[in-house]
Amino acid sequence: MGGRCCGGCAASSAAWRTRSSHRIREFGSPLAELGREDKQRAIRLLDERGAFTLRRAVEDVSDSMGVSRITVYNYLNAIHR
Repeated sequence: MGGRCCGGCAASSAAWRTRSSHRIREFGSPLAELGREDKQRAIRLLDERGAFTLRRAVEDVSDSMGVSRITVYNYLNAIHR
């Protein structure tokens, strides 16, 4: 392998970006502009739709929301309690 990516990472990331544009429309604002409660609802929605099964999804979501990965994991942990 030599550290080379098979292309699946890029495909997953591209899939997230394509799917995220629809999710942004559902909230009426870019994810980074949402308040805390709306971000938590967005995380729940994304989780219900299986977005976090994609490689690097947490990183991509945290970047889109303007929050840390830890925050996304905390929201997910609260959902699954």
